[in-house]
Amino acid sequence: MSALCGCTSRATEVVVVLDADDVIRVDGALLSVEVISQNGDRTVRSSEILPGDSTRDWPFRVPIVPRDGDFERRVLVLAQVFDAEGELLGVQRAQLSFRRNRKRMVRLFFSGDCRQQLCDEATTCIDGACESACVTPTRREDDPRQAGPCVREMDGGLDAGTDASDAGVDAAEDAGMDAAVDPCGLGVFAEDFETIEMLDRCGEGPCETSPAGRVEFTENGSVLAPSVDAPCGERMLRLVRFSSETGAAAAYYVAPATFDDGIFLRAWLWLDRGDGEATSILSLSSGGRRARNREGVEFRWTPSGSELLVRATGGERMTPLMNPVQPGRWTCVELGVDEEGMIHVGVDGARETFPGGALVDVMRSDMTHARIGLNQVAATGTNGTAWVDQLSVDSEPLQCP
Repeated sequence: MSALCGCTSRATEVVVVLDADDVIRVDGALLSVEVISQNGDRTVRSSEILPGDSTRDWPFRVPIVPRDGDFERRVLVLAQVFDAEGELLGVQRAQLSFRRNRKRMVRLFFSGDCRQQLCDEATTCIDGACESACVTPTRREDDPRQAGPCVREMDGGLDAGTDASDAGVDAAEDAGMDAAVDPCGLGVFAEDFETIEMLDRCGEGPCETSPAGRVEFTENGSVLAPSVDAPCGERMLRLVRFSSETGAAAAYYVAPATFDDGIFLRAWLWLDRGDGEATSILSLSSGGRRARNREGVEFRWTPSGSELLVRATGGERMTPLMNPVQPGRWTCVELGVDEEGMIHVGVDGARETFPGGALVDVMRSDMTHARIGLNQVAATGTNGTAWVDQLSVDSEPLQCP
């Protein structure tokens, strides 16, 4: 009789139900869901939206189970929908927890009146306004929305260590990282991302962000930030690239770059682990900011190391680099072209120099720009996340400490 008592434990699970109104259903082409726990573990999944295909059409249901059965985990669910051109149509968030041996539901709804509404990490857009994203999952998906504790409230350790960033700011200033601030001029460019208006102030021109993917501000101590504080200040850029079966959405930030005795780029960069595909993380390029076959020089990361790609008249040249960027930690990276056409690349102060050939002529284009992030990927693409802090572009060499 005891064998029939039904003592088998039930699954611990939260099913996130994603739905949309007719406006989003008509335009939506790609859905991405990112799940981030309070200790920084993250999983990203994306899918093309194929109307009429019951497995890839609205509403989508995404089951989430706690890693290693740890039902005390708290997670942030970040769902985003894009159109066929890669434009972001909407963002929905939920900060939630699990209930041991129970299946619970959370419903997130994309609507046209939230299309232009950007909410911060702790909120989500409902009926055109930002409201708390902190919810308690319910027994049924049509149950009324229930407020719940936020991830920060459930884990005091998230804010630990942010005071240490003050020392990083002072050290950076001593090293000359804030030598100039001219965010949209045609000469020296320096941006520490502490100014929240930065992404909107410059518009299409010379400072734009990627046409696809996700580019947003985040802060030290946030569940969206790396596990180790950024070296300088509180605020940084978070760039997330999503993939689909037909291609990949890039995620990068563009800064002005004008050749005057040379162009030099420097930034602090964190690459998330598991990005899995070669990708350009720094570039100095001519041609349109969105052109695929840009001429210029690119510092590329690969799972086995790093490489330098030079693309100019006469074709492409790839050169392995001695000093690879290591994912999972903050790294200071450099890329530059001097007036003699020599290419300078560096990682954490270890530098290499290579002949650039006809690169000087390429760099003198009035469409030259600097780019940092995740772009120039293989046709199939992969999901990927990077963070950027303390970006500088100058006509003089910029060297990492």
